Amino acid sequence: MKHSGKLSTAERRYKILSMLSERGSIRVEEIGNSLGVGQDELHEDLTALKDQHFIEYEGGRVWVVSKHPGDVTFADRMLAHAEEKQAIGRAAAELIEDGDTIFLASGSTVYEVAKCLLERQIRVISNSLPVLSLLSNCEHIELISVGGALRRSEMSFIGQLATMALQHLEVDKAVVGVYALDPEQGIMHNFIPETMTDRSIIDSGNQIIVVADHSKFQRQAPTFVAPFGMIDLLVTDRQTDPAIIDRLLAAGVRVIAA
Repeated sequence: MKHSGKLSTAERRYKILSMLSERGSIRVEEIGNSLGVGQDELHEDLTALKDQHFIEYEGGRVWVVSKHPGDVTFADRMLAHAEEKQAIGRAAAELIEDGDTIFLASGSTVYEVAKCLLERQIRVISNSLPVLSLLSNCEHIELISVGGALRRSEMSFIGQLATMALQHLEVDKAVVGVYALDPEQGIMHNFIPETMTDRSIIDSGNQIIVVADHSKFQRQAPTFVAPFGMIDLLVTDRQTDPAIIDRLLAAGVRVIAA
């Protein structure tokens, strides 16, 4: 993580969710000892996570509660903001160099990145079934699949098996799509089981490249994934509000508007 000194609120809550992703449940006392925070501050964190991020805690123990909101299918999302996603895909692909080991996460925008990498000499690791299928005939691309439970609406492999595999991986660059971007909080999601997998993907990358069109800043989502401080570079489109871009730049995020 990119922090020094005392953890910010977002980083602290990220740590809590990371512990839960690894262990499923954990005692409140262990969280407090690990983070070095007092009971009042920890209670504030857990209350916020319970209200906004679908965790529960009772009797001194905290655990994740999975909820499954209505999903928009991968095919439908490919049609939304298609031109912007294609431009983002081309710009992000230019950041990938021959010889790189990269992770391509799930999502329609990441798929547009993959479409621009067909001729590259690279190693690709992915949990996205569409990406794996697209690149499967590219003999010059070494292709590695991350297993897990298939989330059919997203066509992605998620869950404990995926998270366990990701804990043993380190890649040069991780290209990540997002459900929503909150200018204050960071990356947000609407589905906790995939959130845990996305967080592990982010942890695996030496450089984190987020690809997101302007509409992702207009969404709200209940689940926190990671603070902006963990993003190295955001590739978005030219319709993203310049004021938002300025705030990201001030937070140390490099931004490319394709």
